[in-house]
Amino acid sequence: MSAKKIDFVSLGFCCNDYLSVLPSIPYDSKVQMLEHLIQGGGPAATAAVA
Repeated sequence: MSAKKIDFVSLGFCCNDYLSVLPSIPYDSKVQMLEHLIQGGGPAATAAVA
């Protein structure tokens, strides 16, 4: 069996990014989110796709 060629290796930590879409940024009050997303990310993942 022949060895496979490795193009790159990405090491680091993974984390979750919590993204919220707001109609405005209120000062000292509450606001209802229009949309909320949770996406994977982190420096290793970002560097791997850059």
